[in-house]
Amino acid sequence: MKTYRELRSQFEQLGLPVEKPGFCNDPAFLAAEASYPDLLDDYARYVALRPVAGVDETRRAIIRAADFIHAALVRDGRTGACVDASCLLSEFLNRLDVWSFVRKGGASVYSTSLPPAHMAPVMVTANKASTGHAWVVAPPFSIVDLTIGLQPYSSALQSLVPRGEYLRVERARAATAELDDLVEREAIAEMRRDLGRQPLLRDLFRFAPSLEAKVEEYGAWEVGFGQLTIRYVGTATGGIADPLEEWNNIPLDGLRPIDFFGLFSRST
Repeated sequence: MKTYRELRSQFEQLGLPVEKPGFCNDPAFLAAEASYPDLLDDYARYVALRPVAGVDETRRAIIRAADFIHAALVRDGRTGACVDASCLLSEFLNRLDVWSFVRKGGASVYSTSLPPAHMAPVMVTANKASTGHAWVVAPPFSIVDLTIGLQPYSSALQSLVPRGEYLRVERARAATAELDDLVEREAIAEMRRDLGRQPLLRDLFRFAPSLEAKVEEYGAWEVGFGQLTIRYVGTATGGIADPLEEWNNIPLDGLRPIDFFGLFSRST
């Protein structure tokens, strides 16, 4: 595992502005990714290891941006927009000079009375989703999840979701990943047919050793959310390289992302 100093030196040698949040969108960074495909993961490691300056001010900025975006998601009735919403929050934070990155992976929602809901990143080919779930890591917060309460749950499970809330936590409990956290039900059925038995997590990792390495590094974490427990398992780093001015993926309040950011800037 690279240290903070090693990561900083690596980025400096590439001529990157290592003191500027969001330098992963710099043209030099994007060009270097062709030779270093894990460079975005290194950026995430750099952010996670970087000392947080002005913790109270940083915390307030993150909450202010997250509150603003989440309120618009609720007003617009948006569900399942985890990747778009997380990328938008991370880009807001870049422009507020706050360090963050988007973590992609799986999220499982547990209650004491209902079957769990799994948003797993390993899917059958017909599923066109890019991941199971996505959230933001913005130190000192280890998880900022704007959309965990805005998913197409069953009505029974939805009744247990804290109304009008999103999840943010600085410290989560370490947990152990299970197969259901990583592989959707239809893909598990395919594995069962191929193996002739109930598949295990080690079966997945035998065919995808790089995934095992990511899960081992990023870990599995559990967080309470009202009456629910959410288990997160990270598998990748995400983001949108295009400038916010060119985004058209998540209109909120009837505004393009760049105009929505302008509304946010004028509101403070």
